[in-house]
Amino acid sequence: MWENLKGFLADYKMTAIKLLFALLIVFIIVQYNSYGERAAAHYIFLQIKNGIIREICIAPSKNIVSDFEEGINNTYIIVKDRQIPVEAKWGTVIPRDNLYMIIIMDKDRDGRRVYETDDINARLLLATKDKDEEAEGCRSFYHISRKAVF
Repeated sequence: MWENLKGFLADYKMTAIKLLFALLIVFIIVQYNSYGERAAAHYIFLQIKNGIIREICIAPSKNIVSDFEEGINNTYIIVKDRQIPVEAKWGTVIPRDNLYMIIIMDKDRDGRRVYETDDINARLLLATKDKDEEAEGCRSFYHISRKAVF
């Protein structure tokens, strides 16, 4: 065992390069998992500015209610006093303090698009100034004219 360790450490430059490469891979994975929600919020913001999205609703992840019955989808998100039906896969989301759900309110009630975001971006999309206020509610963007934003 010691001979293998001595042989491995004898070529320390290659060992250092392999270690740095492994740490880079771990760093990239952690960054992707941490900031994937922010990328979704940026994507939604661009769609709002382009006039594609006309109304959104945002609710904390603790407001997801799921009641599975035989063949019936009873998964919905409660936004203030509204119950918005969503796909059953969103019923398995683990509630966290800083996890918010963005629901795109299209005409199609069954296939609504839902995205995850953090509390900072939820407040930015709802345009709430107070940090103590919960980022929850619906907002309409019908007044924004259609223009190309990149």
